[in-house]
Amino acid sequence: MGDILPKTTLNDLKGASVAMPDEYKGKVVLIHFFATWCTYCPKEVAALESIYRKYGDRGVVPCSVDVGESREKVASFGDRQGISYPLLLDPTSAAVKEYGVTGIPTTYVLDASGVVRFRIIGEITEEGLERIVRVLLPNPKGSRR
Repeated sequence: MGDILPKTTLNDLKGASVAMPDEYKGKVVLIHFFATWCTYCPKEVAALESIYRKYGDRGVVPCSVDVGESREKVASFGDRQGISYPLLLDPTSAAVKEYGVTGIPTTYVLDASGVVRFRIIGEITEEGLERIVRVLLPNPKGSRR
């Protein structure tokens, strides 16, 4: 860990370009590589949505990067799951190759400086994600994590 991810550009579901990871500099970012066919992924995107609702106002941004599927399929999946955080498309698996993803799901967790602090290969629970996020968030004055 401690690496900086290579820069790559992905599109969101509306076709807008998103420069990764620079787009989210200054935030704690969870970059989640997934596919709609993945057994574990519906549970993980639900966990990421919950984390976003709890910590989004404190600078936590999850973004799920779909690997190799159509915009329509990913949009339908996102709608069914009630996802409000960014869903990005990697139709040619270019980001997968650049980021060294070896399996789905894989999640990179970047601190506010854009440094990779965690790489999770395989499934992770909401509780596990929350523990990681809380470690990386600044501790508000007078509060406990």
